[in-house]
Amino acid sequence: MRISTRFILIGTQHGENVGAAARAMKTMGFTDLALVGPRDPKVLHRQKVVQRASGANDILKNANIFNSLEEAVAERNVVCGTGMPFDMYRKRTERKYIEPRTFFDKLVNEEG
Repeated sequence: MRISTRFILIGTQHGENVGAAARAMKTMGFTDLALVGPRDPKVLHRQKVVQRASGANDILKNANIFNSLEEAVAERNVVCGTGMPFDMYRKRTERKYIEPRTFFDKLVNEEG
C-alpha cells in the first residue's frame, strides 16, 4: 500500500507558521501541504512566508487552499490529526488516542 501524507493547517492566523511548516516538511521529505480557511487567502505569496519557508518554496508553490476540512481530506482513506485548542479549560469530546508509533506500525502493516 502506498502511503501519501498531506499536512493540513486549519484556520492559520499567522502566515509565518505556514512558511515554517513548509520548511519542516521539506526537511522531513514531505511535499503535500494544504490550508483550510486561512485568515489571509494570499498567505502563500507573502514575502514573510516565503522567507520563513527558507528553501521550501516548492512546497508553498504546490500547496492548495480548501474551503473545508472535508474537501482537504477527500479521497483519503486514513486521516489522523493533532491540534491546539483555543480554550484549554473547555470540556472536549472524548476521542480514541493511539501513540503515533503504534498508529503508523498498524498503518504500514495493514493489508490492502
